[in-house]
Formats: sequence, structure tokens, C-alpha cells
Amino acid sequence: MKIECYGGRGYESNCYLIMDDGETHALVLDPSVDFHTVFRQRGKSLPPIDKILLSHAHFDHMLAVDDWREKTGAPLAVHEADAAALGDGEKNVYRLFTGHDGGTAPAEQLLREGDTIAVGDEYLTVLHTPGHTPGCMCLYAPGILLSGDTLFAGDIGRSDLPGGRTSELMASLRELGKLPPDTKVYPGHGPQTTIEREKKYNPYIGE
Repeated sequence: MKIECYGGRGYESNCYLIMDDGETHALVLDPSVDFHTVFRQRGKSLPPIDKILLSHAHFDHMLAVDDWREKTGAPLAVHEADAAALGDGEKNVYRLFTGHDGGTAPAEQLLREGDTIAVGDEYLTVLHTPGHTPGCMCLYAPGILLSGDTLFAGDIGRSDLPGGRTSELMASLRELGKLPPDTKVYPGHGPQTTIEREKKYNPYIGE
């Protein structure tokens, strides 16, 4: 499995292109960057996009979701607990940060804990990690964790926004801490890290 990261505009959210090794299938996670920007940066080449995913339904992670839906025709998938936030400017915090309403149309697919998402012949598994939002989720494959806004390098997502709960976030982090130490972590903001590094240096996910 191949993972490429593209920096988000304005709010510095990471947009991920997730591909099989042959680059015959791809997923887009947290489309904060528009289609043509990624297309140009890849040398005007993109594999077929099978699905658009949101780690959670905060507006900074879906700034370009409508563009990707229009350009690729791919369905949008989000955890079922965040489904109502897609078009709700209060729940997706667009109103809080901009003073305006904003969002996107309902998702074509709702996900839950344990669901698998194909990337060619490989699979990512949905880990429901509430706390930052009710439907925050991570995507896991052996050696890989796309952690959204649950876990960052040296930090964690905030739990003081609508739908956030500190107790749930701490429980989610304890579960992530059980993953193999060499698991590479691709967060929703900031640089890549590993579970081992976070258990050593992140005060929120310690031993």
C-alpha cells in the first residue's frame, strides 16, 4: 500500500491519497486539497479513485470534498456517528470558525467499527475512535494507521468542540496504544510518527 500526503489549504489539514502498490486503485482521505492541485503535483497522473473518505466531519478536512465528488464521481464515506454533521454548520464547526454555514451533501456510505475498505487487493479496517467528534475514526492496516484528529505527533485532537468528549478520547487513545510499536501513524495534521514514538514522548498515550 502506498500513501501520499498533500498539505491542506488554510487550516493545514493533511489530505491523503492511498493506493495499492500497482497504483490501479486509490482512495482519498480528508480532501482538504482540490483535485487539480493533487493531479498537477503528481505529474498530471492519478489512479482511479474508488472512494472518498472522511476521518471525521469537521469542515477543515472536507474543504474540497465537493470538488473531488464532482471530478471523480466517487462515493463519500463517513462514520455513521458523524453523518449528521456533514451538512450542519454547527456540528462541522464551519460556523464557529468562519461565522457562516457550510457543509456537503449526505454521504453515500456510512461506516462503523470493524468495516473494511478495499484498496485493490489490500484492505483498511475502520477503528471507531470517538472523542474529537462522535464519529472520529482511524483506518488501520498492518504497519499503517491513518489517525485523523485522534492522534498527532506529540499531541492529540481537542475535545472541547461540539460533540467532543475527553473521556471518550482518552479511551480511544488507550486502544491505539495497543497497536504494534512499529506502526506508522499518518495524522490529520502535522508530520508522520509511530506508535512507539508516541508511547515514549506523547503524554496522552504513554505506557
